[in-house]
Formats: sequence, structure tokens, C-alpha cells
Amino acid sequence: MGKKQAAPVPAPQKKPRSLETKVNMARLFTGGVIAVVTSVDQAIIAERFGARGVIVMDTTAEMATRNRTVLLGADPASTRDVMNMTLIPMVGRVRVGHTMEAKVMESCGVTLIDENE
Repeated sequence: MGKKQAAPVPAPQKKPRSLETKVNMARLFTGGVIAVVTSVDQAIIAERFGARGVIVMDTTAEMATRNRTVLLGADPASTRDVMNMTLIPMVGRVRVGHTMEAKVMESCGVTLIDENE
């Protein structure tokens, strides 16, 4: 006799975030700094000195301006590295209208997604 196949597991349904959840997220970052970092070491320092959250970027704004490039969020691997080494909330930065970038950041498990130009 053949093996019995298991039924496929349905994908989890996303629940829309309530107003209360959104307000609590805003309160989480109130009264503090959200540090923009480019490495795990910088994120650890930011956490140690009281940052409320971190945004991981590939380059700083100054470097992007100097090189005349677009300021992009970090790749998922470095985002996960920072999330594994710190306990503060992670903000994923994506370009306006780039839904695929937002989905990648969401799959990384960031706390919040910032859509920026």
C-alpha cells in the first residue's frame, strides 16, 4: 500500500492591526531616538545608550549624498543579524511604492516598516 499523504497546511491568515496596536507601536518609540546604524556593533551601542529602535542601512545619508546614490535599506541578512544581537525594535526602511521590498522586510520580522523616498 502507498503512503498516506498529509493534507497541506493552510497559510496563516493575517489579522488587520487594530487601532490599539497602532497606538501602542507609536508609544513604543515616543521619547527616544531611533538610531540609523550600518553594523551590528553600532546597533549594540545604540541599544546600550538607550535608543528606542534601530534602522539598519547599507550606507549613511552622508555617504549616499557624496556618492550620488539612492539611500537603501540594508539587505535581509544584516537586518536579521542586528535583530539576533539586540532586543530593541527594528524598523525596516523601504522605498515608496516598492511593495516587494516591504514584503521582504516583513518576512524578516521587523517591528515596523518605514516607507521613505
